[in-house]
Amino acid sequence: MAAGIGIIASCLQVDPSVTEDSSLKEDKSIQKVVFEVKPIIDDDAQTRAGAVPQLDNSVDFAWEATDTIGVYPDTGSQIYFLPTDGIGTSSVEFTGGGWALKSNSSYVSYYPFVGDIYLKRNKIPVSFVGQKQVGTAGPFYGARYFLATEPTTSSGGVLRFTYNTLNTIINVNATLPAGTYTKASLIITEPNHTSPLFVEEGTYNMADRTIVGTKHSKTLEIEMENVTLAAQGTIPIYFMAAPIDLTGKEVTVLINASDGKRYKCVKTPTAPYQAGRRRGLTCAMVKDADIINFADSEVKRICVENWDEDGDGELDLEEAAAVTDLGSFFQNNKQISSFNELQYFSGLSILENTFLGCSNLTSVVIPSNISTIKHAAFASSGLQSILLPDGITIFGEGAFGRTNLTSLDLPRVFFQTGTYGGFTGCQSLTSVSFSGPIICKAPSSSQFEGCINLRSLFFDENFSFTCYQTVNGSIGDYEYFSIPQFMWSSPNPSSIPPISSINVSSENSLFDSRDGCNALIETLSNSLLLACENTVIPETVTCIGPHAFLLAKGLTSITIPQGVTSIGSSAFYSCKELSSVIVLPTAPPVLQNNVPFSLEKDGFTVFVPSESVNDYKTADGWSRYSDYIRSFEGGTTPGSGNDGDD
Repeated sequence: MAAGIGIIASCLQVDPSVTEDSSLKEDKSIQKVVFEVKPIIDDDAQTRAGAVPQLDNSVDFAWEATDTIGVYPDTGSQIYFLPTDGIGTSSVEFTGGGWALKSNSSYVSYYPFVGDIYLKRNKIPVSFVGQKQVGTAGPFYGARYFLATEPTTSSGGVLRFTYNTLNTIINVNATLPAGTYTKASLIITEPNHTSPLFVEEGTYNMADRTIVGTKHSKTLEIEMENVTLAAQGTIPIYFMAAPIDLTGKEVTVLINASDGKRYKCVKTPTAPYQAGRRRGLTCAMVKDADIINFADSEVKRICVENWDEDGDGELDLEEAAAVTDLGSFFQNNKQISSFNELQYFSGLSILENTFLGCSNLTSVVIPSNISTIKHAAFASSGLQSILLPDGITIFGEGAFGRTNLTSLDLPRVFFQTGTYGGFTGCQSLTSVSFSGPIICKAPSSSQFEGCINLRSLFFDENFSFTCYQTVNGSIGDYEYFSIPQFMWSSPNPSSIPPISSINVSSENSLFDSRDGCNALIETLSNSLLLACENTVIPETVTCIGPHAFLLAKGLTSITIPQGVTSIGSSAFYSCKELSSVIVLPTAPPVLQNNVPFSLEKDGFTVFVPSESVNDYKTADGWSRYSDYIRSFEGGTTPGSGNDGDD
């Protein structure tokens, strides 16, 4: 196996921090320095039994040109070399002059060199974190070979260093289906064993050449690059580890594929893994789980830290499904940007305050089994898109309040009572599509209060609207709670959006938007329920519903066609710019409960047929507007050459 350290240095360096013994002279007789590594020993007990075929890739150490070698004299400064001749083999040479090698000195050497001038020879650092394997055909590069020599002196003009490998090689031969593989993990899963055994970080002493762990882990990991099988086959994977006795301990091998699948094998080694030796594990891998490939590393960190039950550094579908409460782990986290993988957390039922203040969170896919989204679940987050499951309950209290949603698709949703609407203050919202039934419990907050840039509403074939109240434990109709009130309650123009488009699918059997009228009409009753400032009331409409023109804050004139027989409470009350109302019916339509007009625009006038002026001025409700009622001649309406008169 070739070593992969790439420290750039000159051919020879001397550590200036150590005082030299002036009695020692440069040894001019040394003409050559040789660095060679003893071969890796295959463990006969398992390796030759077939775990590692004898014709496979060699795992013997091979020097690279960038490898830097540290040397300690028994007296004097630390020295380090870059090899010259013999690159790609286990034995390299350094030739040349000016080495500052002293006569009568003995030397010890180690690899890889650590560029610390204060480094003590009894505390050379080692780390088994960050291992990587490239390809399946070898040689296999890895920076986790640790080498050290016994003391040596020059002989015959040659200073020869013979290295022992301090770590062991755990060689897994994994049989896998076709695919590309990205990571392998070894996990100690011995029953009732909780202490981590693998050395993650540690040191070794040049005197006894043994590794002592300072930080341990229950998992070894290796990243894999360009590891692909075109068909089912076996790939060798080489884990570097500090010597470890795994005899009788259950070890799980996990291998991750690029498509999110994970494969598993459980083995129980029968002998220790020793320094300088390679011992094999033969693993016929089986499908274990589907790993969740998190797009956001910060989301993955939080999930793994809190819900990774098997300790493999990943979260799989089973682990995600077992989570029943996300707690406050994500609240006010400014780093997370997407959490579409939330869809796999199928054990959740309620989200409340979960992503409050996550200002950079732009995208989430909610699990299909989530039943309730409550108080401030996503409030003040950066949410730009959301996929809601069918049948969800959204409480008020600003569940999605003040987010950056630009469009919204509402499936079948149940809206519960709350102080604040579910989507209050979403100022980036421009379109809402109602793709399923809307059910609300009244009285309720207006759901889109303050969405001042909303322009378009679409109601698809499955849309319906039901609003009810509970009286003495039974459910009854709450008739005056209208669709406009469900969406916006305030007549304050600054809080009402300038809706310009209202359309209903032609496949909807309950509602329509006939004649391109830019309105929502209940088909059976011919009642106009929701309008905007671009609405033209169709001639077939017979009723204008309560608050119907709540959105039409820029409306300046409107014609009420001949067929209208009733006008609901406050139908035009929020139309502060309305100055001209042309009422075509000869008989005054019934005004329900409340005054329909606000009377705030100077010059406000109601034009009615000339033969009906007195009827309008004395009719219930209309009499309030007697000073504003003017006539127009039959067949001639204001704006066609006749301004009307008394």
